[in-house]
Amino acid sequence: MQSSRGRADRGRRGVGVALLLLPVVGLAWVPSYARVEPTLLDVPFFYRYQLGWVGICMVCMAVAELLLPSPDTGGPP
Repeated sequence: MQSSRGRADRGRRGVGVALLLLPVVGLAWVPSYARVEPTLLDVPFFYRYQLGWVGICMVCMAVAELLLPSPDTGGPP
């Protein structure tokens, strides 16, 4: 029988990994955003979509850093 602490750690690890994979999937699926329209201030959607992922990646990585165990200590900071 697994302790509730072990299940909680596995759940946090799963969420952390999912957060790290989210930007990969969002940017690798190019046909979903490979278009010019709609433009905003003459900036095509393609560029705005990629630039938007910069902020999303920062948030995902920051949250994943808090959830995933540190290699030095074996646990979150």
